[in-house]
Amino acid sequence: MAVTAFFSAVPKVVLFGFLIRISYVIFDVYVSYTSYLMLCFGLSSICFASVAALYQKRMKRLLAYSTISHTGFILIALACSSMDSIKSSIIYITLYVVMTLAIFAILLSSSVNSKTMPKYLINWSFLSGSNLCLAIGFVLTLFSIGGIPPMAGFFSKLSVLFALLGQNYVITSIIIITFSSIACFYYIRLVKLFYFTNVTNGNF
Repeated sequence: MAVTAFFSAVPKVVLFGFLIRISYVIFDVYVSYTSYLMLCFGLSSICFASVAALYQKRMKRLLAYSTISHTGFILIALACSSMDSIKSSIIYITLYVVMTLAIFAILLSSSVNSKTMPKYLINWSFLSGSNLCLAIGFVLTLFSIGGIPPMAGFFSKLSVLFALLGQNYVITSIIIITFSSIACFYYIRLVKLFYFTNVTNGNF
């Protein structure tokens, strides 16, 4: 899990820094083509991951699809081809790395007394009963990742939307808002799991 946490957060900073360098410095003449590609890939990532994550029952797979969705946001921010888009992408990458490391730190801390980490989401229903402070921290981090105000993740997504609207990508902004609202469901589902799930009969 520690290795997964490292490779899910740190290399993305380097890769997106390299992508910014490639798109806006080396191939600046073809920036319209690279922006179109990043816009298509970013939208595809957000739409696919937001829907696919709804059917996941394992924590790692849920976090994997969440990563795909957030990567799509960063790509769309870079697709705007403006100084505001670069600023919004840097803000998004920074907050994403912090939130990802926080999630994995909570997962590692919650399973420190057990031999193996629970695989399925339903197995995490013990968290609020065993460690209330950790469960509250987990919920707040999930709200931030989901983009629920007034958490930091909301303002990172808002900066991306402002960058899109600044380039008149109105339809793209509407699509992103719609699928972000869908993605909030599986984060709220984890909150339901922590506090409102009856473990004895396995209702979920």
